[in-house]
Amino acid sequence: MGSGRWQNKSGEITIENVWNCAIAFNIFLRRDLALSVGGFDERLGVGSEFGSAEDSDLVLRAIQMGWQGRYDITQLSVHPDKRLTRVAVERAFAYGAGLGFVLSKHHFPVRIRASFLLRSLGGCVINLTQGQFMRANYYWRTLRGRIYGYLAYRSLMRGVNTDQTNMLT
Repeated sequence: MGSGRWQNKSGEITIENVWNCAIAFNIFLRRDLALSVGGFDERLGVGSEFGSAEDSDLVLRAIQMGWQGRYDITQLSVHPDKRLTRVAVERAFAYGAGLGFVLSKHHFPVRIRASFLLRSLGGCVINLTQGQFMRANYYWRTLRGRIYGYLAYRSLMRGVNTDQTNMLT
């Protein structure tokens, strides 16, 4: 499964490449930066309804405030690789919800939102046709979570009760 698709060259972290450069286990930042952006959004992350993307959200808010970040391929961070397990499938919805929430919160363009949805949908369809039902379920739950997170953030901003979006859970 892996932990994502990573940038293959060093450079500035931008709104366009944040998804390929920043993840919690490779972010090092100054305390004054973390405080100036308000720390992590507690609605996001492990144990919350929107179980991921708290790290990307923090970096995005820092960039929007004028801070600069750098991705350096010579610096190695080691994190256990994710394996496809029943637990991974169970948490796929929450992880997807976090990403969808952040995509909506930061008003990402349609092409970026669509790429995340299409990757999940494609993974589901391809794995279904190959008889890889556990992997297909993982991608299906991720897709549903991404849609749910996106709609939930929009509902929160409109003052709508998020229970109205629970049809996806």
